[in-house]
Amino acid sequence: MGHDAAAALVIDGELVAAVEEERLSRVKKTSDFPADAITWCLNSAGVDIDQVDVFAFPWRFSPTVAEQMISEICDSDMPVTAKFDALRSTGELYTDMLGRDAVYNDFVQRTGHELDPNKLTLVPHHLAHLMCGAYLAGGGDAAFLVSDGRAETLSAVMGELRNGVVRLFDGSAVPMTSSLGVAFGRITRYLGFVPNNDEYKVMGLAAYGPPPQHNPLLERAVRLHENGSYTISIPRDIGAYYTLFDDLFGGDSEKREQFDFRVKVAGIAQHMVEAITAHQLRTLTAASSLDTLLFEGGLALNCVANTKMLERSPFTGMEVSFGASDPGVAMGAAVYAAGLRNRPADAVTTPYLGPSYDERQVLDTLAGYADRIEWQEEPDTTSVTDRTAELLAGKNVVGWFQGRAEFGPAHPRCRTRAGSPA
Repeated sequence: MGHDAAAALVIDGELVAAVEEERLSRVKKTSDFPADAITWCLNSAGVDIDQVDVFAFPWRFSPTVAEQMISEICDSDMPVTAKFDALRSTGELYTDMLGRDAVYNDFVQRTGHELDPNKLTLVPHHLAHLMCGAYLAGGGDAAFLVSDGRAETLSAVMGELRNGVVRLFDGSAVPMTSSLGVAFGRITRYLGFVPNNDEYKVMGLAAYGPPPQHNPLLERAVRLHENGSYTISIPRDIGAYYTLFDDLFGGDSEKREQFDFRVKVAGIAQHMVEAITAHQLRTLTAASSLDTLLFEGGLALNCVANTKMLERSPFTGMEVSFGASDPGVAMGAAVYAAGLRNRPADAVTTPYLGPSYDERQVLDTLAGYADRIEWQEEPDTTSVTDRTAELLAGKNVVGWFQGRAEFGPAHPRCRTRAGSPA
């Protein structure tokens, strides 16, 4: 699960339903088991849980992965006490959350369904990201970059998808210890925001100031390597990286509360993202002759960097799906288990894959809150649009509810071509 728990349903190669657990539980960015989302997806399609052929989970923490994680901790230069803490948290992650037995037991406990173990498929996290993007882009050949906080042991991979076959450019993979997403999240926390949630605020803040004349992060915390990978040296401990950032940015507890200082640091962080992704793209374009780029993972939500990436690369098109961040791995895992090549040519790729409510349900819900809200019914569509325009002209906030719930962040898939606006 991780953050942004979700469920998706694929029938005969077509994605027919998908919803984030938060849409049903009302708990923002919940990491809880998506029991309600699973139930809704099945009910919406009239499918009984016994009829499902495969249940796909978008993490594959195999014993081999666990051994690698243990070795990396033991071989690191962390203090002994820090190693024990890291080993303890890794063990809990494996045995309590993401190991195969943990996933299976969680499923049975939360659904009440005695799942046939052979029906459970664990899909590597970055592969689930890639399959989501490839499916929603139409399944054609493309170069790809997947970059997020972390997968099993990596934070970024790149390669090609040709004829449904994935080829990784292994030398350019980035370990999770140098995660760009985690680094940006730590700066998000440093500026007083919530990591894994408010990174978009940091991206937005960067626009309030000019680009940095020099970037202390790139000068002192980041090393770019010729193979397209990079190393980011930022401590894991909160106190340690606050100290580092104060030194790099000339900050302190008072300055962190000042708007101008936050704008300056946000601009440095945004510039770091743009510089590193441009570095990755230079390697990718040199290694691939394909014209289209699939960009998935949490970093793909940085639309400012995306536009610059496309403008500065030889790719003629970039695909960023509406499921690019972690909710989308539910779709990607389902698509992978169903077989990407089986995608129907006319498969719908709309983000409106969640619940819908008819007029009676809406009125009944409103009646339940009659002591707290006021409402009025308009006679026709024209009067609704006229009233909406009037409210917007008066600088009011309007929430528009129509049809099925949207999946992913509140924007449609980004399909950008060179020379066109993002």
